[in-house]
Amino acid sequence: MNQAVQKLSSVRARLGADAGFTLIELIVAVAILAIAFTVIVGGMGTAIVVSDFHRKQTTAETVLRNYAEAIEGAGYVACSSAGPGSYVTSSVTIPTNFNSVTSIPVASWNGSSSTSCPSADTGSEIVSLSVSSTDGRVSEKLDIVKRAP
Repeated sequence: MNQAVQKLSSVRARLGADAGFTLIELIVAVAILAIAFTVIVGGMGTAIVVSDFHRKQTTAETVLRNYAEAIEGAGYVACSSAGPGSYVTSSVTIPTNFNSVTSIPVASWNGSSSTSCPSADTGSEIVSLSVSSTDGRVSEKLDIVKRAP
């Protein structure tokens, strides 16, 4: 009998030494990990969306500046014969995910205000250019002044 009591007490001692986690501790740990995972994935998603927006915005600005450079190199068109297509240039490549550059009708510019063409030519014109992405999330506009030589 003495041997049985010793065996039972040694089993109890081993069971007491095998400490583990309670169910509540495990649930709390899993909940904390789930919240952390959700925050990290949400932050990554936001970073991707913002990065896409800024990339498209930069591309639109580059396209408009290239178009403006091409217009600068083109000859001056007098206001009496100027129109929306007066300064169309084929040398500028528009990326596939953008609409073509649109030119609002050229206007005669006197330094403080503009008058739509055709009107008396003042020697300077304002040309408004705009480009937008095909998904509509980015739209950029640029006004340039074209002067007669």
